[in-house]
Amino acid sequence: REIGAGVFARCSSATVLTIGSGITKISSGAFEHCSSIAEIVIPDNVTVIGSRAFSWCRAPAATVSIGSGVTEIGHRAFELCLMTSITIPDNVIAMGSYAFAGCGMLQSVVIGNGIKRISDYAFESCGSLTSIDFGSSVEEIGERAFQQCNGLTTITIPGSMKRIGLNAFRRCEKLASVNIEKGVEEIGEQAFYQCKAITKVTIPDG
Repeated sequence: REIGAGVFARCSSATVLTIGSGITKISSGAFEHCSSIAEIVIPDNVTVIGSRAFSWCRAPAATVSIGSGVTEIGHRAFELCLMTSITIPDNVIAMGSYAFAGCGMLQSVVIGNGIKRISDYAFESCGSLTSIDFGSSVEEIGERAFQQCNGLTTITIPGSMKRIGLNAFRRCEKLASVNIEKGVEEIGEQAFYQCKAITKVTIPDG
């Protein structure tokens, strides 16, 4: 069973969202522009969150909880939402581009141990982001994934990471310290371009 595409899109007065235990898929744009929903709880029975499913759900300081059964988060699924933190469960193995882009109040991100690649533009312009916990399985940061995350002041790229993509941290204006651990094989072009506050960079031997 699924919630169909655009079914509740632009229901801007809706404040409460309850998703039943029989639902396994939330389709594209299902709750897009539902700007008053303050709490989004995705139950464990849901496996797929479609593209733009909750984009522009801009209730201030909204909370988002993604259930452990989710395996796929679609393109722009939570773009421009206003939650302050997000935890991506271990069962998530696919995340679309721009999935959390423009979430201006987002401060902390925990990426589960199922994601191998952080998608292109995934957290672009999350200007309040200060903390990123990379999962142990992440091997690649996609193109511009953290571009203009101006709240970041320090970043450590774990050795489990193989590749940092093109412009991955471009224009992170407050980023002052970059620590790249041994094991990273490739740093893409302009990965830290215009990070004008950087004062310390650590790149290991080998």
